[in-house]
Amino acid sequence: NGLNPNLIGQNYADSYAVPSAAVKFKLTDNLSCAGTYTESYGGGATWSSPSGTLRKLKENFTIYEGAVTCGLKFDLSKGRLWLLGGIYHEDVDYNLLAVSGLLDVNLKDSNVGWRAGVAYEIPEIALRAQLMYRSGVSIDASGSANASPPLTPISLTRPATGDTQFPQSLEFKVQTGVA
Repeated sequence: NGLNPNLIGQNYADSYAVPSAAVKFKLTDNLSCAGTYTESYGGGATWSSPSGTLRKLKENFTIYEGAVTCGLKFDLSKGRLWLLGGIYHEDVDYNLLAVSGLLDVNLKDSNVGWRAGVAYEIPEIALRAQLMYRSGVSIDASGSANASPPLTPISLTRPATGDTQFPQSLEFKVQTGVA
């Protein structure tokens, strides 16, 4: 049984922040690019007493994303059309302290994805509609698992792996200045 009565009523979720930064460059009247850096995904938990079937004490993961996205503007008789595209780079870091502290796992990986889209805007009425596709990203993390006695006869460090697939997405956004 993985239930731990010592944890009833306790909050094990760690506090976290979602830092991000962005900078935009207007290269020409019709070409602009933006660079962004953010912690796109993340979370963590710390248990005051071993929890679950793995007897976890601490688990966290962070995914940092750096990206460059550019837009090429075409002036129309009414409004503007933008063709959008860019790349992003994901850095993944996963850590687990389990088996009541006798197992310490650390995994890392990084990979690149891309995005492409189209936008239409009429600045006079603050109207903008955007459709953006974002590719999926495969993560094949590797690192180490360190086991300590009495879990093993002697301290051991073994290779460890983990994999996941972040899904592709299609996002449609509309904004207007009309209340």
